[in-house]
Amino acid sequence: MHRTLGLIALVAAGPALAEPLLYEQGGFSTNGIVAGLKVGADFSSPFNELGTSPAVELEIGWLLPALDRSLELFLAGQWAGPTGEGDLPADPRLPGDGVASYTVDQQQLRLSLGLLYRLPLDSTIRPYATLGGRAWLLKTTMDGEADGQDFGTYTEKSTEYGVFGALGGEWHTDYGALLLEVEGGWAAYDRTLFEDTAVGTLAVQLGWRFFL
Repeated sequence: MHRTLGLIALVAAGPALAEPLLYEQGGFSTNGIVAGLKVGADFSSPFNELGTSPAVELEIGWLLPALDRSLELFLAGQWAGPTGEGDLPADPRLPGDGVASYTVDQQQLRLSLGLLYRLPLDSTIRPYATLGGRAWLLKTTMDGEADGQDFGTYTEKSTEYGVFGALGGEWHTDYGALLLEVEGGWAAYDRTLFEDTAVGTLAVQLGWRFFL
């Protein structure tokens, strides 16, 4: 029984390491520079009435010398473009039945500063967690119509500040690491188009990190 449990633990941990992973050596140049690219799906619906959007993220980081370079300080820029639609309550001043429908397009540029910690297992698989601050640069455009009559386009720009975090895992090779992560972020959002709500991130992303 103990032998069986030991074999299961060995398989789950992955192959033992003969030498430190590339990031533990500071990358190819030993300077600790990291570059990453991620793509995935971004879900706004837990936070507001907008829908699902593709997401693309670029990351640049530095592996801190302490703790065998398990800590990474990084900057990231992420884009998403969620959309939504709906109806407003009936208004007798509007034509027809007084019900106006609208569509919303929101362009989001997210700028993040954070810290990443890799769990130093004796394996090529390394779980990690991130935490930091984020700025959402938003451009929100709403188009509306009632009874087939267009009643204009309204565009609003704003910047919101909040926090973010992620849980993920990396599979390390001699050339970098394949990653899969779930990321969440939140900021209060109270503007003309969206009152007393939140702008947020719930994203599933796949990507690659280069340890330069």
